[in-house]
Amino acid sequence: MPKQKNKFFLINIGCKVNLYELSCIRNDLVTHNYVAASSINQANIIVINTCSVTANAAAKSRNIISRSVNSKLKPIVIVMGCYAQEVRKIPNNQNLPIVLGNQNKSKIITLLKKYLAHKKTINLVKDIAQCKKYENMSLPKFTKHTRAFLKIQDGCNLMCSYCLIPYIRGPQRSKDHKLVLEELKQIVRDNFKEIILTGINIGSYTDGSYTFYELLKDISKMPGDWRVRISSIEPQYLDEKIIKLFSKHPQRFCHHFHLSLQSANNKVLHDMRRRYTIEQIIKLVKMIRTYLPFAAITTDYIVGFPTENQQTFNNSLKNLEKIKFSWIHIFPYSRRKRTIADTLYKKDIQPKIIKEWTNTLSKLNSKCHEEFKRSLIGQPVKIVVQKSKNGFCYGYSGEYIYLKIRHKKAKRNDFISTKYTQTILNNAK
Repeated sequence: MPKQKNKFFLINIGCKVNLYELSCIRNDLVTHNYVAASSINQANIIVINTCSVTANAAAKSRNIISRSVNSKLKPIVIVMGCYAQEVRKIPNNQNLPIVLGNQNKSKIITLLKKYLAHKKTINLVKDIAQCKKYENMSLPKFTKHTRAFLKIQDGCNLMCSYCLIPYIRGPQRSKDHKLVLEELKQIVRDNFKEIILTGINIGSYTDGSYTFYELLKDISKMPGDWRVRISSIEPQYLDEKIIKLFSKHPQRFCHHFHLSLQSANNKVLHDMRRRYTIEQIIKLVKMIRTYLPFAAITTDYIVGFPTENQQTFNNSLKNLEKIKFSWIHIFPYSRRKRTIADTLYKKDIQPKIIKEWTNTLSKLNSKCHEEFKRSLIGQPVKIVVQKSKNGFCYGYSGEYIYLKIRHKKAKRNDFISTKYTQTILNNAK
């Protein structure tokens, strides 16, 4: 039986890429006879995968690091991820045995053994801009999840004016497609019904001449009763070939596209250094709905970018009313040092105006979401059961709606097929 000193606790802050990486690390730790602790106060080893995409995420990362360092067992605290990469030197660094940034996460076991042997601080945070090779991580076991994540890509070259990601995740790099397909087969063998392809900019995936479309095409040919969902994708990477592929293989691919829009006004999009116009977005959405009339099309919107004003916001609102996204994730603009926007646009918009715009956008969002749900009534729906309780099962549909469906015999990780009804949608979240 492993000793108490081998108990670990993992903390994820941020995106699905971080979650995937921690799942890989968990697998490595368990394979090497470390035991998962049920709480932070029971762990002698704490691994924190941090985030700094917004100021709030960075503050949360700092707070959790401080809390972990002061845990009653005086644990070995290992800090990695975007916040560590951004600041390079974390306050109270002498209390952090291992700091990694966004490289060397696959070497956690070796580094942990090295620290235990020598008790010397290890800080491997280096210039991520020099990172050219994709860091492969071992197959994770998603023991606590009914949906599995599969990271296929890291980094971004787009240099949007508000975004830190290129500075803290580095340039675009992709996983060998043969390894992606092999890992996918293993996840299917482990009986997962939904696999989410994730990355920092998945549409940019390339393995030599092998593209994201080629990967999806190979996935479409694989046998078995399971489905794939793609995470957030930059609109310029979603083309007719991919959309047609989804329409030809409705059982393999979830009919859900999350487009990283950020604004619906051309002036603001230009200032954000996005790579499309709102006219191109409207055309893309129309194409999706031509091939997949009931697909969920969700998006992100940053409220209060420095060059947004009442006129550009009103124009955005008009365009969003025309597009009718099924859901909009609304975020207030967060100034980040080192970004182009922080250098060029110094004037912040008043918080009360951002709040007003957010409320207006939220009302439109609720209206469009309800319209989308009503359009689904009578359409087939399939969910992956995440839990079953009191004669009901709960899980996400292909359209990414969390549903509660009456079903007495459903078990966790089953597929349940039925049709959308008003009752089902009334219980949806």
